[in-house]
Amino acid sequence: QQILRFMKPDHAAVGGFYKKFIRNPLTGRIQPYYVFLPFDYDPKEVYPLVVYFGGGDGRGDQALVEAYQQLMKSDELAGYILFVPEAEGMWWEETSEEAFKKMFNEVLISYSVDTDRMYAAGTSNGAMATFFYGTRMADRFAAIFSNMGYPVVKHSPPETPRDAEMLRNLRNTSVYIVHGDSDNMVYPVGSQRAYRQLRQLRYDVKYDEFPGRDHDIKLSEIKDKIVQLFREKIRSAVPRQLDFVINDEEANWYYWIKVEKVKALPAYVAAEIDEQHNEIRIRTRNIE
Repeated sequence: QQILRFMKPDHAAVGGFYKKFIRNPLTGRIQPYYVFLPFDYDPKEVYPLVVYFGGGDGRGDQALVEAYQQLMKSDELAGYILFVPEAEGMWWEETSEEAFKKMFNEVLISYSVDTDRMYAAGTSNGAMATFFYGTRMADRFAAIFSNMGYPVVKHSPPETPRDAEMLRNLRNTSVYIVHGDSDNMVYPVGSQRAYRQLRQLRYDVKYDEFPGRDHDIKLSEIKDKIVQLFREKIRSAVPRQLDFVINDEEANWYYWIKVEKVKALPAYVAAEIDEQHNEIRIRTRNIE
């Protein structure tokens, strides 16, 4: 590590752990977030990024220890940047969302990230975050991994069937869901329903249900599944087909589509690139 530090340009970030802070745009509260850089981190290279959302009350320090010990320390993802945010309440609440977006942008600006290899994983409350941000920022993540959560797609769950249409935004994002069939804290029915819906849409989704297990599936038990998913999946920056459901007028940009004005929410855009005929075909609902 001394040699690596010597070889880096002046003032360049070196590998290891960092604790950063932002001021929440809504509450004004100072919130921490955590970053782990590979020990051979070089700002002239690009690195895949793992966002790990903690469970419980969204404590970042506890989630950092868990993610590092199980994913990074074993060298399975040693070449990845690890980003662990901290929640302001539950992950799907508006105060947490505004803080996360600010943290996420700071990470992308500050470090050399391969934006086609960004991934999200989480447990319990954090698993719900993977669906919440995975559907609202679907064009950012190549894959998401949900452990013992269920789809939360708006600020005040549970969602209605129409709100659950937000899952359509995952057309170009790989999804892996894990749940215990005897979970009495976060019932598996939400994961089961999401899996069926994504399967009906013919999206890239996997579901593993652990028989006889309650709300106690540890990261150590599923880390191989996470590692394999993240190593295999790479985002297509310009996918040929898009399904875009808008439940929030601020979340209006999705890959190569930007919606300037909606008539009513939810709004919908289906778009397709036809290279053979040199055409882009677009269908919309509630879009002005």
